[in-house]
Amino acid sequence: MQRFTACGSTVYLSATPVHMVHLIGGFTFGSLPQIFYRRLAEELCSEKHYSVVLHPFPFNPFVPDHWSLALALYVRLRTLQLRDLPRLSDHNPFYLKRSNHVWLGHSLGCKLIELLELLSLPPDPRRAALRQILSAAEVDRIERLIGDTVDRLQGMARQITPQSASSADESFSIEWNRQLSRRKDGKPLQFILDQPSVLMAPQISGATRIPATDLRLYNAAVQPSWEQTCYLVRSQSSIFNLTDLIRFSDDTIAADDIVFLRQVLELRHNPQNRNIVREVPGGHLRPLCPTPALLEAIAASISSLPQQDSP
Repeated sequence: MQRFTACGSTVYLSATPVHMVHLIGGFTFGSLPQIFYRRLAEELCSEKHYSVVLHPFPFNPFVPDHWSLALALYVRLRTLQLRDLPRLSDHNPFYLKRSNHVWLGHSLGCKLIELLELLSLPPDPRRAALRQILSAAEVDRIERLIGDTVDRLQGMARQITPQSASSADESFSIEWNRQLSRRKDGKPLQFILDQPSVLMAPQISGATRIPATDLRLYNAAVQPSWEQTCYLVRSQSSIFNLTDLIRFSDDTIAADDIVFLRQVLELRHNPQNRNIVREVPGGHLRPLCPTPALLEAIAASISSLPQQDSP
């Protein structure tokens, strides 16, 4: 196992990777994932042979715009994938294949994964869905954010020197240049389309619980709100088909969201009749002190999710 810091994230590379797991935690502990989620990342890497990226959740209660946080997370992902991982992994083509990437969220970090999934809708259906819950001005603002994200990725692609000549692995060179060309050509972003996700104790509302109490702090200015996010998740049947849930037996913080997401996911087309929700002993913060039961639940979810690869 090798550990690196790149693009503000902590990267653990397995010598024999099975999947690339992108982990983003909650509002407080997720702001320092290299501390609070270190054990989980190390054990997933050493015991399950996953390479793991710990993405930080920006700790800024005065910027409650979760759309922009989700887009910033996607820029971080693509920068790592195209600029940093080739160098860190000695140009291993494994990290360029979309189907090898899996998302693992905890608490409020799950919401950013959900928003990236929603943004994976084609442009016209995405705008139509957003218009159901937002004003025209807000929809335009989000579309401008997406346009800015495209511009940032295109700028990054122009600054990266093609490595086909320096790489001995032809398959890596072909795929690497194809993905760079996709960004340079300005084709629509796929975000995390067809990439499996596992949501641990998801908390869509954005409320923060004060430790050792039942008090919760909630910023009413959070965008999108709990109601808006639930509507989008429920109304879009073409996505969230590669999502599993992990609930913790003593967790009361995420109980409502687990019930909601379970109801939605069980209505989706499920040809394999897989187990959508896995229960693990412990409370809401169990991922900060992982147990063998949690590691097994994560591995079981990832292995049960169909692996698809987009063009």
